[in-house]
Amino acid sequence: MKRIILYCLILGGVLAIPVEKLDVGDLEPVQAVWVYQEQDQIVLETDTEDRGMGQTVDEALGDLEAHCLGIIYLDTAQYLLVSENTTDRIEALRRHLKGSVELCLWDGQGSVEDAAKYMSAHENGYSLKAWNEGVKLPVLTLKKTNEKNVEKSEKSS
Repeated sequence: MKRIILYCLILGGVLAIPVEKLDVGDLEPVQAVWVYQEQDQIVLETDTEDRGMGQTVDEALGDLEAHCLGIIYLDTAQYLLVSENTTDRIEALRRHLKGSVELCLWDGQGSVEDAAKYMSAHENGYSLKAWNEGVKLPVLTLKKTNEKNVEKSEKSS
């Protein structure tokens, strides 16, 4: 009898705790994350055009989550793009991303969304779970679409 009363009290306590409901429509599924350094700040930018800055990766991620209109969802990320000066931050990002994420060096030319589209069409990344410090990462280079349009217009003239 005492156990039943105890279980009822525990159940009542659990049901009385306020819980914030998660609306699936508020999720921001991310396909690509770009990490670069701007002055002394680490910057995380996503293909959903969300951006966070901080002294560390964790601070930048917290800022990203705070400034995102929805709920940022990094579990869907497939690509991690890093600049030359942020390769030392890959280890800190590893715990926030799946091991199957493909990793590339990127110079930031173009948009993160375009880089994600390019990487999905070309297998040129290095698996995050296989990455170790000292591994030479493949470099992702996107041609600017404006240059292509200029070349086409010059040929047609």
